[in-house]
Amino acid sequence: MTSDTSIKYYFSKVFASVESFILPLVAFFAPVQGILLTVGAFILADTLTGIWKARKQSQKITSKGLSAIISKMLLYEAAVLLSFCLDVFILGDILHGIFGVEQLIVKVTSLVLIYIEMKSINENYHAVKGVDLWKEFKRLLSRTKELKDEITNITNGNSN
Repeated sequence: MTSDTSIKYYFSKVFASVESFILPLVAFFAPVQGILLTVGAFILADTLTGIWKARKQSQKITSKGLSAIISKMLLYEAAVLLSFCLDVFILGDILHGIFGVEQLIVKVTSLVLIYIEMKSINENYHAVKGVDLWKEFKRLLSRTKELKDEITNITNGNSN
C-alpha cells in the first residue's frame, strides 16, 4: 500500500465514522429544524438592525462586536437543542398530558429567545427612527378592532 493510498484509506474510514455519527444526530433533531431557523432569523434581524443603528449613530463596527453574533447563535441554538432533549427524554410526555402541546419546552424556550431578539430589534429601530414598534403594533391592533366593530355595525344595519 502506497502512502497516497493509505491516506485515502484512512480519510475514508474517518469520514465514514463521522458520517455514521452525524446523520442520526441530524435525523434526531430534524423536528426542531424550523424552530432553529426561526431563532437564527431573529438573531440575523437583530444583527442587521444593530449594524444599521451603529452606522446611523456613527459608531465603529468592529470584528470583535460582530464575532459576538457567533457566540449568541451557538448559545441560542444550543439552548433550543437542549430544551428539545429535555422535552424528548424527560418532561415531554408529562407536559403533553397536562397541556396537550407537543414540544412545549422547546416552544417556550424559543419564544423567550425570540422575545429577547425582538426587544433588541425594537430598541435599535427606536434609536434610529424614534418609533417604538411595540406601541405601533398595539395601536394597529386597536385600530383593527375599531374597523371590525364598524364593519359589524354596517352589516347589522347600524350606521353611525
